[in-house]
Amino acid sequence: MTINKFRAQKVKTLQKYAHQIIDKSQILKSLKVANLTLNNDYNMSYSGIISVGSPDQLFNVIFDTGSADLWVPSKYCTTIGCLNGNQYDPLRSSTYQFEGSKFDISYGTGSCSGIVSIDNVKVAGVTVGSQAFGEVLFTPGDAFAYSSFEGILGLAFGSLASIESNTVLENMVDQEVLDGSVFAFWLTSSIYEGGELVLGGYNPQRFDGDLKWIPITSPGYWSVRLDSVRIGSKTIREGTRAIIDSGTSLIAGPTLAITTINKLIGAIQATSSDTWLVDCNSIPNLPPVQFILYGSQFTLYPSDYILEASGVCMSVFTAVDFETDEGLVGWILGDVFMRPYYAVFDFGNEQVGLAPSIQNN
Repeated sequence: MTINKFRAQKVKTLQKYAHQIIDKSQILKSLKVANLTLNNDYNMSYSGIISVGSPDQLFNVIFDTGSADLWVPSKYCTTIGCLNGNQYDPLRSSTYQFEGSKFDISYGTGSCSGIVSIDNVKVAGVTVGSQAFGEVLFTPGDAFAYSSFEGILGLAFGSLASIESNTVLENMVDQEVLDGSVFAFWLTSSIYEGGELVLGGYNPQRFDGDLKWIPITSPGYWSVRLDSVRIGSKTIREGTRAIIDSGTSLIAGPTLAITTINKLIGAIQATSSDTWLVDCNSIPNLPPVQFILYGSQFTLYPSDYILEASGVCMSVFTAVDFETDEGLVGWILGDVFMRPYYAVFDFGNEQVGLAPSIQNN
């Protein structure tokens, strides 16, 4: 889905996190659970290191529950979006297989195209053999030119994939390299301890209480039933589905609903912009915003839904009018929602588990 870019500064994490691919391999082999540290790029995106090929070629990728494909830039790509980091060289890999089909993937803020290749993919010591992925040859515009990541690994259901092959997660399950078809995100606001992705299970030390399990509405996006959004005595019912999306920075919803929410929190729309600003001094007095998902209430407080940078305070609620894969008006609950709530994605049972996240700050 959408990957917002609010910072042009590149955050290079290959050297910092590359050791995880090797150090934990023996432990993870016996547990069949992959645990990967995520880097936080100014609360706008979360990424981690994978490797492709033999020997390892390292890539910093977004783990995106709003899409289903894996892609990395090719050494043969010369457009600006491919030149911000490492590029995949098939000639360097002894496990590379030529497939050659064309692919084209579109996101909310950019697109890419190229050919399908096959190679081994490794995530936190867990190896997936013969994984089909996109070897990107063209990225129009500059959507990915200044990003801190080099590729995207999609964690949605295979029905969303542009590449006609098993997704990485499906192959992990089929090849029995994980204990179960479950993965979980723990996201923080700290640039020093960005977050954690667990594949094959979840980490109960990262959340309080019990997980509230919510069935997904169809196996495509991780979409759940949205009953309403509440602010004080005001109930908003525009939109009936909410996609839990780790690849989106903010919270997006129907224009009418977003306008109502922003006005209720005292935000003022910036001239000729979708950005809504609030007085930073008013933050302690702003009301909580409650999302009712499948009968359960999940509350965001001002510290969750207001982003502050250089003395400017911005609402995270942004207008995007779209329909889900079911043809219903939808919302996107991105990283802003996933920071206060630990999120477990149960692929096998088609459900999402949410619980208050434990933050270490």
